[in-house]
Amino acid sequence: MAKKDEIEYISNLSSMGGKSVEDVIWYHKNKPWSDEGRARYLVDIAQILQLLPPPPAKLLDVGMGSGWTSKIFAECGYTVLGMDIAPDMVAMARDVCAGVENVEFAVADFENFSFGEFDCAVIYDSLHHADSPEKTIKSVYLNLKKEGVLITAEPGRGHKIASRKISRLYGTTENDMTPRFQKKMMVSAGFRSVITYSRLRMLPFFNSSSDALRRLHAWLYSLPLFGLMFGSSRIVVAKK
Repeated sequence: MAKKDEIEYISNLSSMGGKSVEDVIWYHKNKPWSDEGRARYLVDIAQILQLLPPPPAKLLDVGMGSGWTSKIFAECGYTVLGMDIAPDMVAMARDVCAGVENVEFAVADFENFSFGEFDCAVIYDSLHHADSPEKTIKSVYLNLKKEGVLITAEPGRGHKIASRKISRLYGTTENDMTPRFQKKMMVSAGFRSVITYSRLRMLPFFNSSSDALRRLHAWLYSLPLFGLMFGSSRIVVAKK
């Protein structure tokens, strides 16, 4: 990531986006409910919960932002440590999770950290901001127990080009994080197995009320071009 701009993300979002700091903070504190993509966020988290080891596992939430994911994980029974490079985000996450048991937060650079051993780690929509995603994956690997699991949900092919305006405005790093690239980094870090799953939020919703429509949809999903259009972003699960 462009670290200085990530650390100052809230103030940058306000000054460059033409919104008050109060409005920016309100939006992030009320995420995902405040975002038009709330349904997609919730589908992602539901899928991640299906793939995590059951609670009470010790979970590391990497680059957790305003802490809404950490709150959900903690309320599901996980013992959560959320980490982010931006002190403002960590302070916000502590407010978001006030009164929630089993969750703590720390300011840290996710490319180089050491918090002990966890049963599982989640990198949700933040790995693509890393200056060195390889270092991030390796740091997570070193902070997992044997048999520990890392789950990522990241934008795939085309994100970097689509986010050029965001990168220019706010100074953040925006990269494609394809499943193949992630697997290469994970294997290099030492993970012994890597499995990719279709990211359900990326799949279009079709009317499947008839046998003919169901057959048509099955045929569409079998086409390589269809897979490129809707399957470039995946849920990736790596096991130590």
